[in-house]
Amino acid sequence: MWQAIRLHFGFQSTGGHFLEFDTIKLEHGERPEDLFQRLSSFVDDNLLQGGGSISHHGTTPDDDDEATPTVENFIVLTWLRLIHQNLPALVKQKYGTELSSRTLASLKPEISLVIDSLLDEVHAVAEANVLRSSFKQSVHIQPRQNVKVTCPLCKQAGRPRYNHYLSKCNIN
Repeated sequence: MWQAIRLHFGFQSTGGHFLEFDTIKLEHGERPEDLFQRLSSFVDDNLLQGGGSISHHGTTPDDDDEATPTVENFIVLTWLRLIHQNLPALVKQKYGTELSSRTLASLKPEISLVIDSLLDEVHAVAEANVLRSSFKQSVHIQPRQNVKVTCPLCKQAGRPRYNHYLSKCNIN
């Protein structure tokens, strides 16, 4: 069905069309869930069709391709990264226990429910890092210059050579 519609309207899939996946971005004002739907739809539209015109490693598949759990994981990972580059690391931290026995794609509904609070946390961490960086740049510690090394015992005794540390003093 889709193949016929594509042929009719000239939306024929090509191997190069998949590269346009890289142009998908979170649009201004777009909800994260809408972005996920665009990513999923794009991948679904680019699954290889059995008997289609696109070959893979020299052969044309006999059966229609299906999105595997690994592909679904890549879609979710891309979704997180496009929302905010630090979001995948935070999800790994927050959901580490669950991720030991579940796929990222299977956690997507739970992540979607708390995406706003995860973004708040990512932004709070980013702001804290900026503040720390600004503070470090504003504090200028002057290096010690022309520090004289003196042995207090030798100096008090009036010895002519007292330019050494007390720990190196050779008083006999």
